Amino acid sequence: MNIVEASEDIYLWLHKKLDGITIPSDERTRASASCLDIAMEHQIAITILIKKNLIGSAFALSRSVFESYIRGLWLKVCATDKEVSDYLKGKTSGTFQDLIDGIEKIEGYSDGILSEAKKSSWKMLNDFTHTGAQQIIRRNTSSHIEPNYDESEINMIVGFVNSICLLSGLETAGLIKDVDNKLQLEVLNKIKEYEVHS
Repeated sequence: MNIVEASEDIYLWLHKKLDGITIPSDERTRASASCLDIAMEHQIAITILIKKNLIGSAFALSRSVFESYIRGLWLKVCATDKEVSDYLKGKTSGTFQDLIDGIEKIEGYSDGILSEAKKSSWKMLNDFTHTGAQQIIRRNTSSHIEPNYDESEINMIVGFVNSICLLSGLETAGLIKDVDNKLQLEVLNKIKEYEVHS
């Protein structure tokens, strides 16, 4: 299975598992779920763009996947009620790194992997999103201005996006009232399956 087929499989599997689930209707849960849902939507949009050879646009969305996941996770596990309310009014406090730092103070998220992911990819993700040097140099061939992305780079970005999408699915599954955590365990197994085949 190639990376695009894996992306489609992830999308279809998560859609089947998460479509129609019932979550609490409080502001925190709905705001978090919305951010996580946007991350998953961007994942399939990136897959469609890659299939259409619109690689620059696909890469530009990759930062949004990461941001949507972090914001959804922060709203779920960190934000105070006032911060949730302010967020829904378009008011945010602190930087994106502040959100990550807050998340990483919570048990279960304190391994530093989110900070490491940001540290290792942020400049490149910004360049892709804001048409920086990383995006521009991949638009040139010896004779044309056109997408010129190495397959290994496509696999790296799509792999990153797929991983964030699965984590978004895991956090979404955690929003439902399921005393056995059955859905979360299913998503965890899907993550393990994806890691084995990556």
